[in-house]
Amino acid sequence: MKKILILSFLFLAANLTYAQATTVVSADGPFGMVKAGNTMYFSEFNDGKISKVDLSSGTPTPVDLVTGLSGPSGITLWGNFLFVAEYTANKISKIDVVSGTPTATDVITGLNGPFDVKIIGFDLYIVESTGGKITKIDATSGSPSTTDVITGLTTPSHLAQNGSFLYCSVYGDSKIIKFDHTATIPAATDMITGLTGPSGIAFKNNDILISESNDVISKADITLTTPVLSPIINTGLNNPQNLLVDGNELYIADNANLRIAKSDLTSIGIDENGTELSLSVYPNPAQNAIKVSGITSEINYSITDISGAKVSSGTVSSNFELNIEHYSTGQYIIQFDNTSVLKFVKE
Repeated sequence: MKKILILSFLFLAANLTYAQATTVVSADGPFGMVKAGNTMYFSEFNDGKISKVDLSSGTPTPVDLVTGLSGPSGITLWGNFLFVAEYTANKISKIDVVSGTPTATDVITGLNGPFDVKIIGFDLYIVESTGGKITKIDATSGSPSTTDVITGLTTPSHLAQNGSFLYCSVYGDSKIIKFDHTATIPAATDMITGLTGPSGIAFKNNDILISESNDVISKADITLTTPVLSPIINTGLNNPQNLLVDGNELYIADNANLRIAKSDLTSIGIDENGTELSLSVYPNPAQNAIKVSGITSEINYSITDISGAKVSSGTVSSNFELNIEHYSTGQYIIQFDNTSVLKFVKE
């Protein structure tokens, strides 16, 4: 019996499937990552800069976008604007990525250790890590002020959206929390506890992917009452700070290894259908037409006015452009497949 048990264990161990991470580009302390088409923007904390790279190139080579920043960490893209959490300077800045001479301008100062940012509609959510809270500002305001959303956290780290819920890794509390960002008074609930210094989080279908300070990336099905962690990458990483899912590729800000790495999710059995959407609408406000970036496959959309009345719906794919000349002046909400929700203004 003992021999059978040993053989069974060896058979199971031999059939565990782990993904491998390969280097995409070198980077000096990478933290935040976003993609727009074939271009990836990423922050380099150690060098105090934002870089960009064309991933379709046979030999991807980073190019400086903006230098002279103070501890750039989390980033998020809203149309042509890249919002940057400058951790050391306690502020959020923004960069027009299509400008011929991009520069960083202050959006809001006086924060308490801003570590990550996430734009949803007109709301810019900010993880104030040192302050132990998540706040938000109106991204369209010329002089925004913060509103507390979730407080009482110990070193919150990164944000990821799934439907109407925002998820946050809480490094000091060793857990993942979630809250409904559409609620009048959002309340946090624990999603997964007992982690080891959770940092980066991202979604693929119903799987949440989590990087931890023990240099392991795991996945868990969030539809389960009690999600169970399964490691998918357990070697070759060193302080993986952040994650980005794009199609079947998982990009990793492999911080202490000074690189952006990637891994094929299909190699560890994560379904290829249903990429996490990271969409933005531009120009915003608009007069004649709007475009939406980040659409990678055919999805359904529905547009309502501020009163909730439907004004348009249909199916779209990449390079989505919608004529809004006949729309009345005001705010509108566009929703995709009952998940991603964006707001825009018709002038």
